[in-house]
Amino acid sequence: MLSDIVYLGASPVNLAITKARLARVKAVLFDLDGTLVDTTKSQSLANAYIAKMLFNFLSSRNVHISQRRLLEAIEKLALEMDLKLLYNRDLWWSEILKKMNLKEFIASEFARKLTLGYWSKYTKGMVKYVDALPTLKHLKEKGYKLGLVTDTDGTRGIKAKRISKSNIPRLFDVVVIAGEETNEVKPDPSGYMLALRKLQIKPPEALYVGDKPFTDIKGAKALGIITVLIHRKPWKEYVEPDLTIDNLNQLKSIL
Repeated sequence: MLSDIVYLGASPVNLAITKARLARVKAVLFDLDGTLVDTTKSQSLANAYIAKMLFNFLSSRNVHISQRRLLEAIEKLALEMDLKLLYNRDLWWSEILKKMNLKEFIASEFARKLTLGYWSKYTKGMVKYVDALPTLKHLKEKGYKLGLVTDTDGTRGIKAKRISKSNIPRLFDVVVIAGEETNEVKPDPSGYMLALRKLQIKPPEALYVGDKPFTDIKGAKALGIITVLIHRKPWKEYVEPDLTIDNLNQLKSIL
């Protein structure tokens, strides 16, 4: 029943059009982080690790900055880099010091050590949302093709490992890591188009579910894919989706 769904700025005419479009859907595509996987703990563990490592690094050079200040700088930078679509963590760590007006140099070897440690902690903190597997299984049983279109983690191969650790890739008919299998990350259309080509599905026959309006929704909507924003947390950068849901179980009422 569509009555369970929150429509954003939809007139009765638009609702009718949406219902007609939904009837054509053959494939459902998903984002990963923040959509299927809760990375709240992941981010906390990874940021704390970097704060500790940078604290030790700076202390060895007689620069005394509290881990709390470092952690706050890391959290602020993470949001900024996400909005700029800059995912290569090797470049983040020097940027943190720069923004704190510190002149210490981070060698490439140390930057890579930080990055690998960051993603190790991040992976350990990943937890599937309780509504993820039941919804995916339900859609699969109903005959929908399933796809995962997610962005690179900035270091080739890390996202694939994280997907494998999530224990959900076996449910997908296709997995695309934009920025590795394509030249650009979302919202560039290449990742979505690659998934659709592999599924042999046209854009109007697909529905995309993601949590970030400025990447997930913007990119899919530009192709004519039906867009569903799952409202896990608020974002200042906003692109209006076709539909908004509060949890993945609501997809069972849409499709």
